[in-house]
This record gives sequence, structure tokens and C-alpha cells, in this order.
Amino acid sequence: MRAATSSSSLRQLQALGRHLSRIETPRLVVMESAFAYNREKMDKIFNSHENLLKCNFRPHSKAHKSPAIARIQLEDGAVGFACQTLTEAEACVKGGAKDILLSNETPLQPDSLKRLVDIASRIESFKVCVDHPHQVACLSAAVMQYNPKVNVECVVDVDVGQGRCGLSTPAEAVTLAQSVLRLEGQGVTFKGGIQAYHGGIQHIRDPVDRKNESDVVVQIVEEVRREFSRAGLEITSVTGGGTGSFTMEGNSGQFTEVQPGSYLFMDADYCANHDAIFKPSLFVLASIISIGDGRLVLDVGTKGMDYSCIKSPVFYGSVPNGRGPVEVSPYFGAAGGAAKGITVHCAGDEHTVLKGSNESLRALVGDRHCARPGGAVLIQPAHCDPTVNMYDHMLYVEDETATVKDVWEINRAAGG
Repeated sequence: MRAATSSSSLRQLQALGRHLSRIETPRLVVMESAFAYNREKMDKIFNSHENLLKCNFRPHSKAHKSPAIARIQLEDGAVGFACQTLTEAEACVKGGAKDILLSNETPLQPDSLKRLVDIASRIESFKVCVDHPHQVACLSAAVMQYNPKVNVECVVDVDVGQGRCGLSTPAEAVTLAQSVLRLEGQGVTFKGGIQAYHGGIQHIRDPVDRKNESDVVVQIVEEVRREFSRAGLEITSVTGGGTGSFTMEGNSGQFTEVQPGSYLFMDADYCANHDAIFKPSLFVLASIISIGDGRLVLDVGTKGMDYSCIKSPVFYGSVPNGRGPVEVSPYFGAAGGAAKGITVHCAGDEHTVLKGSNESLRALVGDRHCARPGGAVLIQPAHCDPTVNMYDHMLYVEDETATVKDVWEINRAAGG
């Protein structure tokens, strides 16, 4: 889709046009057909003639942290981006974003605040979630010190059940909004925006159970609206909703925008939801480095894939030597081949082990890859966001030929 960024390392650029079997491992891979399907699926949800969702599309960038993908999502109709960190915000600005929501409470160290003001000065709209008046005061002071021409919009963060950041009661939310208004004209402003995001419900497997929890989120938003109205204030925008719940909140009539992020890639955790509507496109390319009786050992472990959610990645398919498409496992989607008695699990920092009978391993991976070390395979990570954060680039791969079409930069940082 896009040319590789100029900052791509020589080693990454050398991957362009090469078959996956010739690529050094481990590497992060995005398969073109599923990636394109997910884009089209989201476009239909927001832009079809049925206009399924009556709200705006503000994708969360923490899944990709990539300027190239930010450009793609802007082409797909994104009004802006939700970013969890300043590094993610910088990636989106590099990709052409003019509207950023920092959907997390920002660190208040001077260097972080100076960096925040710098980002805000380069775009049209910069919003920051807040849940304490001290944050507001620090933001105001930083803007006045570093660039008084900047105006940062404060979005009141409401805890809608996750017990993480955010204010616990509607009254507290009103009080914080009023504290922002008292500093109006001093680098900060309140325009009636609140965030009501519940990450804890995104992976509830049964959609009925997830919808029940989403309804609680909506009820809290309604209560906050009423409290603001009693105080003579108006809520003009509500943001929230992730890949697992955005259609629920988006159809509630209470949300003005939603923040799906993982939809482009998916992962083993999201694909385990019973109503998953997007296809997996993100995989880790790994090599078989050791073969034993009833086991195959890959060259990727916790240094190259995240295991924090469901503890197990999923085997996707084998890469033929030299040419040809990826041979997708017939058991993909069944817990990495559980139907054949195979387990896929982390075995340390640099290893993942596939265990099962030799017959089952041959059925899953293929006779050739079981005969000797050296073959390449694709593994679906358990959790996409932190897995992406382990790499500097991702390889965009054509399905029909298993060759690299593009190289996309990832702006990663220690904090994600």
C-alpha cells in the first residue's frame, strides 16, 4: 500500500520482495488479505448505506504504533486517533493526524509535559484525559511556560467499572470539569467531553454477557449526563468502546465516537470471542530450530510474543521453502490444533514448543517441516498490542506469493 519509511533499517528494507522462507526470524508479519478484509469490514460498519453506527471512528493506535497504518486509517475515515502514550501520538502525527486524544492520564514530569505541548502545537486538536485537578493545573502551567498559543482540551475520564483510571462518581466528574473551566484561557479548556472506556469487558466471550456489561457502561454515562445537566453543564462528546464492544456503545445513542484498535490485526484472545467479526492478520514468523520426539521448538518466546492474556499463542501455518503461499493449518482457530491433541506454549524467553504425537505434528505442520530443523512457520500471538511493541518494523505480506510487499515502521517505547 505504502512505500517503506525512509528511517527503515537496511536489514528491514532488504526484506522487500523476498519470500517469507528467506526472511530472518523472528519477524512480525501482517497478511494482506485479512488486513484488507478488516479495513473493508470497518468501512461497511461506519460508511455503508445502512450507516450501522451513528458515531465517529477514532481508532486506537496502541495496537499498531505505526505512521504508515495511521495514514491508512485516515484514508478509511478516522476523525483522529486515541493514543495511550506520547510515543503513539507522535507516530500518528507523523502519519498525518491532526486530531489526537491522549486516552490515558499523562505523566507529569517536566520533560513529558514539554513533549506533550510540542505535539499539541503541531496539530489542530489535542485532547488529554484527566481525573484529578492537579493534572489540570500542571497541564495549564506547562502550556503557559512552553507555548501559550496552544490550547489543550481536557476530557474528563470516568471509571465505568474497570477500577483503573477515571472518576468514580458523576459528582466528581462535574467538580473536575468545573476546575478546568476555572483555568479557561490559561492553556486548557473543557468542551464537554468525557471518556467512558471499559477495557475489562472486551474479551467477555459470550456477546450477550458482554452486552449486559456494556449496558452498565451506558447507564453510567447517562447518570453523568444528568449530573452535568443539574450543574448547568452539557456533555457534548463521549468517547470509548474497544474492538469487543464498540458496536454496542456506538449504537447506544450515548457515544459520539468509539475507539476500536485491535480490529486490524486481531489476536488469539480476541479471536476467542464467540462473535468475532474481524479476521486475524498479525503473526510472528518463526523458525523451527529443534526437533525431538513429539515436539518442535521455535525461535520465539516472551522476547518476541506477549503471553499475558490467554497464555498460549496459536499455530497458523507453515511457510514452504523458496516459493508459494503459506500453508494454513486446517486446525487454525481450534486452540492451535487442540483437535489433534497438540499444545502450543511458551518455553522461555526465546522458545515456543509445539507438543503432541509425531503423527499429529506432521498433520499440523507438514512432513517436510517435521523431518529436520530450519522450516519457517507463522504463529498468532495471544495479545497484539504488546507483541507489536517488541518490534521496530512489521512486514506487509502478499498472501498468494508469501512475499514482502512493504515494510512499516513501528514507533515503540518502553511504556508502549
